[in-house]
Amino acid sequence: MSLPIMASPRTVTMLGQDLDHPEGVCVAPDGTVYAGGEAGQVYRLAPDGTQTQIASTGGFLLGLALDGNGNLHACDIKRRAVLRVAPDGAVSERSWGTAGRPMEVPNFPVFDAGGSLFVSDSGDYWHNTGTGRVYVIRPDDT
Repeated sequence: MSLPIMASPRTVTMLGQDLDHPEGVCVAPDGTVYAGGEAGQVYRLAPDGTQTQIASTGGFLLGLALDGNGNLHACDIKRRAVLRVAPDGAVSERSWGTAGRPMEVPNFPVFDAGGSLFVSDSGDYWHNTGTGRVYVIRPDDT
């Protein structure tokens, strides 16, 4: 059996290639695309086709989100944290969760209009124990 993929012709363009298992992607206002890699690589795919690794966290990146200042926020499953990657590639820790509930599998970040960062965490994913949670990190890091 075959099914049509799309009702009308579409153009699909490949933006990056030979990346190490890219997971989450996000797009900057200027059209730059960012992707994370399996060994913590942060790739920048520029509108002109230039592909550059701008940083490495040493972990394994899942979801990515850009803030209003051009900083990338990356969920790192290996480091069990949300990391901030500055436009120059400098990596710093943003959050590991709370003292009582540290992150286990942070996987998807998203900003709201006020600058708060919401992060989903699968919890004890491997045992499916219903321990998933959502964190919010306010602009002042509270």
